[in-house]
Amino acid sequence: GSVLDEVQQFRPRAVAYAAMYHKDVALPDRLAGAVGVMINCREAAGRVTALVPDEEGGAREIVRYLLVAGRRRIAFINLPGILAGTLREVGFRAALEEGGIDPVGVLPAVRRSVYSDRAPSLVASHVEALLKSGQRPDAILCGNDRVAMEVYAALARAGLRIPDDIAVASFDNQVELASRLDPPLTTMALPHRAMGRLAMEILLAEQPEPPHLHKLPFHLVERASV
Repeated sequence: GSVLDEVQQFRPRAVAYAAMYHKDVALPDRLAGAVGVMINCREAAGRVTALVPDEEGGAREIVRYLLVAGRRRIAFINLPGILAGTLREVGFRAALEEGGIDPVGVLPAVRRSVYSDRAPSLVASHVEALLKSGQRPDAILCGNDRVAMEVYAALARAGLRIPDDIAVASFDNQVELASRLDPPLTTMALPHRAMGRLAMEILLAEQPEPPHLHKLPFHLVERASV
């Protein structure tokens, strides 16, 4: 039988479908009818209520934060080929446009068309190229904290200090990583807890709500890298 058959042996009151990273999922009809809520992903046909991070809003917020901190030449080393990266680029460009500023560049973190942390990294070569360019950035926004860690290493090799010479900011807040970098990393925390809480409320509600998309805000974690 299918996964759904296995799950339904337990006669659950409700079924949630969660993904490791934000993506569109094409559910078969039977599954779409059985799933009460989707977490960190959205059903391609919009038949199921979905809770997702507000990627575009999160990118706007971190860019505005960098602008308020006086940064004007901002590069973005983004995660290629995934929904989060696509939406964040929209927010990144919109926030810069609001400030009347051109981006220094939007560059892919890896050499594959779709991001994976096992794909060959392009981060060090991008940082080297940015530093040699006539428009050296004063801030680098990173697609996740792992990319930020590589940016730290590349800047250290070039003898530059964070945030004095270049600010670094990121998305994720993998606390083990972000809090231990030197200096600790300013990053946009994904709304995992909020998604979980709201999913429970939706699943336990007396009346199911009509399917719609909830975009939950990121939370800015200010540390010393900006």
